[in-house]
Amino acid sequence: MSSATATPDRATVGTASAKAPQPVAPTGGMPVDGSAVSFSWTEAPGARNYRLQVAADASFEQVVCTLEAGATTLFTLLEMLPQDGSVFHWRVQAQTASGWQPWSLAETFKARTDQHEIAFRDKQETAAKKAAQPGIVAQAGAPVEAAEPELYQVSRTSKGTMALILTIMLVTFAAIFIYMAYAVTSAQ
Repeated sequence: MSSATATPDRATVGTASAKAPQPVAPTGGMPVDGSAVSFSWTEAPGARNYRLQVAADASFEQVVCTLEAGATTLFTLLEMLPQDGSVFHWRVQAQTASGWQPWSLAETFKARTDQHEIAFRDKQETAAKKAAQPGIVAQAGAPVEAAEPELYQVSRTSKGTMALILTIMLVTFAAIFIYMAYAVTSAQ
């Protein structure tokens, strides 16, 4: 787990100004793949840069990292968090012409590697969004269509691994082609 020093401005944990960007995802303790956590937030008026902060506690006393995100409203942390189901808190801060603005309100997520649980949560959220669409009536207190977990595993192959596999296949094909061409010319 990487560690970075917290910025001096930690007084705005519970409040955010109108100029502060607002977290979009991940929110509400949603489980995410801890090896690649993608954060997104709303654009703040006049923002030149953003700063992302992730902490192990709600008061941001145990800061895991504070990173400059540039002018983008989307940032992905790769291989920086444990993937053991730990709950993390995050917030974002905008820099304008007048300096760094107050932090946004904090949100939470759970860093996991259990793709099965993540896929299950995604299905539940999709079902909830469908139920919230106009014309679809959902009874108060009734569970939204339960998303049954599917019995499959998500497999990931990195681009480097795929490139290696394709290179081996290409070299093998070329070797077979050369061997066959040699065999045909030597047989004549």
